[in-house]
Amino acid sequence: MEQARAKQRLRATLRQSRLALSAEQREAGSRAIAAHARALPAYASARSVALYCAIHGEVDLLSLIAENDDPARRFYLPWVQADGQSLAFAPFACGDALRAGAFGVSEPVERANSLSGAALTQFDVLFLPLLGFDAFGGRLGYGGGYYDRALSHIVRRDQGGPLVIGVAFERQRVERLPLEPHDIRLDGVVTESGIHWASPASIPHTY
Repeated sequence: MEQARAKQRLRATLRQSRLALSAEQREAGSRAIAAHARALPAYASARSVALYCAIHGEVDLLSLIAENDDPARRFYLPWVQADGQSLAFAPFACGDALRAGAFGVSEPVERANSLSGAALTQFDVLFLPLLGFDAFGGRLGYGGGYYDRALSHIVRRDQGGPLVIGVAFERQRVERLPLEPHDIRLDGVVTESGIHWASPASIPHTY
């Protein structure tokens, strides 16, 4: 219970901190973060990449799709399935239609060939939004547990699974997050300063 309360306090603080950025700061930060993301070796060789549609001042990485230099690379965006609890990822390209989905997040209209569950292991790189992160692979989301449930089905990176990268501004970093056993662990986080790989001393991944 105390961990849950601590998370709620952090969410409120970190949300306000991110919203305090001006539109110009968010745009400049997003451009720098997209450049660092493109520089990842795993991204350069990736054939399937999961992104997201930004809300509430999140880092916007959709420029990766518009500026894609590899015609063999496919991008996917998440959508909430009919059960209201599960995420699936639909292929998405420039010009494809979006519509407002759960919580006002834009989702792909066309959902054929979506991936979910264990099929998410097919991704080469998964970029995840977040509210807070630490140096140990910890990620603090909004509390709905959508990514925790979705990624609980994939195998770890060292067993052939995807690279799981959080996306954030530097001001979203904290010293240590109050994590629970079901919380996913990140392989690293990309910010405007570059890539922060999770410390070897991190709690073992749970996915």
